[in-house]
Amino acid sequence: MATVIDSSQSGGSQEKQRQQQQQEAQTALSRVGMLQKAIQNAPDLPQFLHELIYLQAVTVAGTEAAAFLVRPGEQSGFLLELQDHIRPDSSSPEQKDAAVQAFKEIALPCVQQGKDGAIEVDAADASGEIQYCLVTLLRNEQNAIVAVTAVITRCRDLQRAQQRLDSMRLVAGYFDIFLIRRKLEHVAVQAKTHQDVLQFSSSFATADGFTAAAMGLCNELATRTGAARVSIGWQRFRNIRLKAMSHTENFDRKQELSVMIEKVMDECADQEGPVHYEADGTGSENITRMAQQLSRAEGGATILSLPMRRSGDVKGVLSLEFHPGTKLNPAAMNGLVVAAELLSPQLHDRYEVDRWWITKTVLAVGNVGKMVVGPKHRLGVLISMLVIGLILFVCLYKPMYSVTAPFTFVSNDKRIMSAPYEGVLAKVHFKSGDSFKKGDVLAQMQTFDYEQQQIAKEREAEGKFREASKLRGEGKIADAIASEIMGKAAEAYALAYKSKVEQGRIVAPFDGQILKGNLWDKQGTVIKMGDEVFTIGVVDPDALEVEMLVHERDIQEVTLAQKVNGKETGELATTSLPDTKIPFEIIRKVPLSESKDNKNVFRVYAKVTGPASSDWLPGMAGEAKINIEPRSLIWQGTHRFVDWVKMKAWTWL
Repeated sequence: MATVIDSSQSGGSQEKQRQQQQQEAQTALSRVGMLQKAIQNAPDLPQFLHELIYLQAVTVAGTEAAAFLVRPGEQSGFLLELQDHIRPDSSSPEQKDAAVQAFKEIALPCVQQGKDGAIEVDAADASGEIQYCLVTLLRNEQNAIVAVTAVITRCRDLQRAQQRLDSMRLVAGYFDIFLIRRKLEHVAVQAKTHQDVLQFSSSFATADGFTAAAMGLCNELATRTGAARVSIGWQRFRNIRLKAMSHTENFDRKQELSVMIEKVMDECADQEGPVHYEADGTGSENITRMAQQLSRAEGGATILSLPMRRSGDVKGVLSLEFHPGTKLNPAAMNGLVVAAELLSPQLHDRYEVDRWWITKTVLAVGNVGKMVVGPKHRLGVLISMLVIGLILFVCLYKPMYSVTAPFTFVSNDKRIMSAPYEGVLAKVHFKSGDSFKKGDVLAQMQTFDYEQQQIAKEREAEGKFREASKLRGEGKIADAIASEIMGKAAEAYALAYKSKVEQGRIVAPFDGQILKGNLWDKQGTVIKMGDEVFTIGVVDPDALEVEMLVHERDIQEVTLAQKVNGKETGELATTSLPDTKIPFEIIRKVPLSESKDNKNVFRVYAKVTGPASSDWLPGMAGEAKINIEPRSLIWQGTHRFVDWVKMKAWTWL
């Protein structure tokens, strides 16, 4: 790391600067050559980023550099993951962590805005140079930011910093070359995979019979993949039987090795997916117990088993054994998977052709029987029978016809407590859901003025009566009568004000609960006469009524206290308890329709005849089915359409 310029090296004589610049140029050319070599050798991204930031630091005379990968994040949409950090000094781990955190804070706005930047991070030193952090963004083919590099350098002004940033951008251009190189390698691997599949197919194209074709394929795969042994097994009944093995024309299926290979193939066929096991325990995530036993028996060999399918069904298994220590790369595995899928139908055709003539005769007879009694030629008869049976069923079968309607539970004893007069709501004693007893004061109007006026009128009446008594004693009968009349008027006013005071106490007329009304925050405000204060009711499941909204097209079907075959008029189920069906009986229907949700409905009330649930509350909703009478399925399915056609035909004709 000695080639990265330390901050203490700035300044000095011109000769030293010239020598330093020459050394930097030579070092930069050397690093460019190393970076080009690294690109040519197609290293991984972390190694490439290390080479890239080192060259950027040398190019701009940097004192410190860092590279981060841009990962998806939850808060800002992304997060910066440290990939490499170059700091040519003996800083402590705490200082390096602080430097990395500072790099992140500087690079974060650049990533958010999607722009490179030259950010001033420190004031000018004794030589007059300012410290800048130069940030460059690295993007992939989709122009998405995948990495960010940052270099600390010192220069005299922002213009010089921008020039150095341009130099860093030129170096960052090697990232595009790196991506192109990796993409070309991927395309080359895919092309080679397709070429191998064609060559594998040609290996048994001229073979005579299934066994020869399988043997040729095993030998070709062993040669091209470097596998120690390649085996092919084919399905017989429910198990896989070993049919071919590379470089082995004759083998005994009863040998321990053959039995173990067949178990590995059965394991792959049962899971219907590739089974990969390596001696270090890595490989596929499915079950690899049999593959593990075979690997141990072969001294730690790498095992790869691939299903061979035809029309989606597993017909055979291709098993490859590699020498101990062999690591299979994903590209090679994908190529083998593709080869197994493409070659399976050809092997299956060879297998069917090579079967014994007795077996083929039995299979041919079975196929003919399927053609005779199967759906291929009997499909028309079967469909006709099904259609006739369906028509008879829908015409003759008569299940119970029901009218469905939404319902809600309503309380039998429900009242609306309104304001007795316009005034100030002084106190609210209950909230929604609270229970109360008969005689409890639910709310209190402000009655101070009425009380004062009541007292004044009572005193006025008392004074007028005393005055009338005095006048009678003096013989002034007319004046006494006038005073008595005025006293009675004042007494009437006092009684009126007393009534206002008593009406100001909103008292519960029965035991129940507050169903609606939460005026706690309106205490001290003015309410008008008739404004709803509370809706109260008796919350008793046995006292709840069922209020249904029946569509006008079905109201004629509903009759009072209707029963069909001795059964109740219908069943209901609440939304909260859909599995519980409760019978009910209609008690009344309102003969006046009303509009609701753009349709005319009639209110129909019913009482529950089954056991009431303690969970029922006023306002709970659900669906009700009103039983009418048994009617055929065809009528139930078509009567609405027939009625619509009748109506349209009548209006058109």
